[in-house]
Amino acid sequence: MWKTFNMGSCPVCLKNQTPWRESARFGIGLDDGASLALTQQPMRKYGKDNPRCCKRLRPIGTSLAKAALALITCYFLSQPLAQAQVNELRRILVFNELGMGSPGIAAIDNALVAALENSPYHIEFYSESLDTPLFPDEASQRQFREWFLLKYRERKPDVIVAIGPSSIKFMVESHDAFFPNTPIVFGGSPEVFAAGLNLDSHFTGAWATVQPERTLEVALQLQPSTKHVVVVGGVAPYDRYLESIVEERFRRYESRFVFTYLTDLDMPTLLDRLKHLPTHTIVYHTSIMLDAAGNHFIDATQSAPLVASASIAPVFTVDDVDVGRGTVGGDVFSFSEHGREVARIVLRILNGEKPQDISVVRGDNVFLFDWRALRRFGLKESALPEGSIVLNRPTTLWGQYKRYIIAGILLLSTQALIILGLLWQKVKRKRVEAALASSNERLRMAMESGKSVGWDWDIRTGRDLWFGDLRTMFGISSDTFVGEAGDFYRYVHPEDRQRVSEAVAYARRNRKPYAEEFRVIRQDGIQRWVAARGEFKYAKNGDASQMVGLAVDITERKQIEDTLKSSERKFSKVFKESPLSLTLTSANDHRYIDINDTFSHMTGWNSEEVIGRTPFDIGLWVDPDQRIQLAKRLLATGSWRGMEFLFRTKDGEIRVGMGSAELIDVSGEPCILSVVADITEVKRAEQACQPDIALLIAEI
Repeated sequence: MWKTFNMGSCPVCLKNQTPWRESARFGIGLDDGASLALTQQPMRKYGKDNPRCCKRLRPIGTSLAKAALALITCYFLSQPLAQAQVNELRRILVFNELGMGSPGIAAIDNALVAALENSPYHIEFYSESLDTPLFPDEASQRQFREWFLLKYRERKPDVIVAIGPSSIKFMVESHDAFFPNTPIVFGGSPEVFAAGLNLDSHFTGAWATVQPERTLEVALQLQPSTKHVVVVGGVAPYDRYLESIVEERFRRYESRFVFTYLTDLDMPTLLDRLKHLPTHTIVYHTSIMLDAAGNHFIDATQSAPLVASASIAPVFTVDDVDVGRGTVGGDVFSFSEHGREVARIVLRILNGEKPQDISVVRGDNVFLFDWRALRRFGLKESALPEGSIVLNRPTTLWGQYKRYIIAGILLLSTQALIILGLLWQKVKRKRVEAALASSNERLRMAMESGKSVGWDWDIRTGRDLWFGDLRTMFGISSDTFVGEAGDFYRYVHPEDRQRVSEAVAYARRNRKPYAEEFRVIRQDGIQRWVAARGEFKYAKNGDASQMVGLAVDITERKQIEDTLKSSERKFSKVFKESPLSLTLTSANDHRYIDINDTFSHMTGWNSEEVIGRTPFDIGLWVDPDQRIQLAKRLLATGSWRGMEFLFRTKDGEIRVGMGSAELIDVSGEPCILSVVADITEVKRAEQACQPDIALLIAEI
């Protein structure tokens, strides 16, 4: 939304006015936190040479009526503008504990922005980050705060949102001096972190709740044989805060289980310890934003996935943004719901309510679990609390196996059609290649039978002799022609004339052979393609004295090349848009040359991650030896069909594929064109039918 501020005095010519266009937009993720873009653009110029300028107005006696008319006109023209007023302006300033690289902070900010977009106000949204984990020292934080206070001194916000303990502390210490009477809505922090802070009547908001004991109870229901509980965490202040809460809440369970706290280790050591945990163990992940070696991490996207992938025991966690990255889940804090709760409080304040009249909210926790992690550790979904949310649960059709069979038949039929299409494409390509070879042979025969033109150019005299099949190439009825060099360029196509001239000059200047392909226009207007080769001869003084060469008509070859390019474009389109997984790999070193989108959807690997690497590099084949043997077989026989194999997706899931492959030649290099269909669901349906089939056979 654009707003224009006009600053000046002259009501007639608007002299000295400069409109400022102020674009208010949601600036989530900007490096400097600012979300307001200002651009200055001068108005139309009215100066002393413009007859409409006020300096050129007529004397008052002759201009008074005109001035009055102008004022009246301006008044009536201003009425539509007054009726088109934008919504009332409100400024929201958000101070975040962490940067937007934190998924939790991003979830809160996104929820806040989404709610404010539907407000009846024109919102200017500002977002700043204290980046406490990266700059924990007091000197850095003081500089940040001094800069923020200076930055917003002349741009007072209507509401300040403080997300995280450091942001809340900053507001408690600074709002009276720099933001007096400004309502402050806090969030993103457990209440215990604000202990000792004086939150006066200007503060209200939502406290986050951490309930590790509820997660532990659920974990014990899922794994009743548990004997060991391992708590992992980091050394950042926030990490320590969470650790202290967890340790205090778990204290009443210490008589029943052996507790181990792995909270003072560097990341490699921690991951190694997690690989060697005793049986009957569960892991509770708090937060690792800083390890003992001083390495910084984003907990949700870096620490939690590392911990979950290394641990041989199920990993439970604190926040919803950690779920879906390998952890099982638990009673987790929902950042998105928390952001919506904070947004509701902000809107109530914008609508006129006082902070002291709005009750502080506590909660926003949900039971959230990842189906894949439950399955990985053999945890029963039936043991989850009522109302639990389960992510990544696959859509199944158990009991309706006929649909799987039909889908499998359709899939195999599609595969067969694609393979036939590829074989047809290969046959067509060979035909085109054969046609090209035939054209080359005809070209050779044409040269032998005289369907070519030679030339001998005497540079000193300017005499240029042409000889050969002039009728075919230039439409000249004679077999010889004597003229000058300029006569040749008149036959060259106008668009190619400069290029041919420059090529001749380059060969002459650098004493190199001349070679060029270009178009000529015969006397009857027919256009032909010509391939010309020649060389200069030089006198003793170094000057070029003679040029001899041969030109051959290559029109048919050019037409075939265009046909081949068109065919290759069609093959590429079939390759990219195929509903089956298609890959092109080198037969020599197994490296991927190209993949289609279906391969990416099936395996989770995109082209940037795969091209130039081998299936062994990404761990695609569950049995790499099977891939090697199939490659050897392909080199020996040229193709294989209908081979079933196991492959591993990027996220570690093992699936079943049925594939065929063909050995093809790409630019002289042997390559493997593979077609694969994912038949995992078909196989599962078959296995589900086996008991019924066996029972039927027994009854028969």
